[in-house]
This record gives sequence, C-alpha cells and structure tokens, in this order.
Amino acid sequence: TDSSSFDQSKRMRTGGDYTHGGYPHPGSYPPAAPVWGPQG
Repeated sequence: TDSSSFDQSKRMRTGGDYTHGGYPHPGSYPPAAPVWGPQG
C-alpha cells in the first residue's frame, strides 16, 4: 500500500532513481524519460 504513495513521491523527486519500482539502474535510462515520455 505504501509502495504507491512512495513510488509517486520518489519518481516525482528523483525522476529516474526508482529501481525499486521494477526498473533497471537509473544510469541505464534517462531521467524519467521512459515514464513521462512514451518512447515506442
């Protein structure tokens, strides 16, 4: 339950440092590009 609230705050603050969300290292992906910008 905390994951949702925490994830939102974390992804808004860090933008790409949310490896706990199921994403690879933040260095592999740009800052919140694969999240806010649909690349496909």
